[in-house]
Amino acid sequence: MALNFKVREAQTTVNATSLGTVASVVGKGGSVDFIPSNLTSTDRRLVVILKKADGTQDQVICSQAVSDAFRAKEITLNQLLGFEIKEQVSSAGELYNQINMPSSNTGLISYSVDNIAVEEFKVEALTEDKIKNLISVSL
Repeated sequence: MALNFKVREAQTTVNATSLGTVASVVGKGGSVDFIPSNLTSTDRRLVVILKKADGTQDQVICSQAVSDAFRAKEITLNQLLGFEIKEQVSSAGELYNQINMPSSNTGLISYSVDNIAVEEFKVEALTEDKIKNLISVSL
């Protein structure tokens, strides 16, 4: 197969629309609540209940990375309030909302090949003794 060079656009999260940060979605006078059994459970994703000042509420799941880091106290509640909620499409085509870890938006890590010295990679030759040691069998 031949290489097919072309200009590509920056890669973004596929099928995701930002609904705003947790704090902006809840709004002034709102709150975030947690179900105690879910908060302490490590076998499922964290659920955050978003309550608006008018009493309406909705539940949002956190990504696995956010769930793990929040439970490990690597993310504070103050920080979680600044995380975006994204409307996403599952592989089955269903819409769901999720609190995602912020991305750095730095794009790809790029190195100019002009600044890197090419080195030869030498493959180690296998001898009969090395093979014997690898498979622990007498030949």
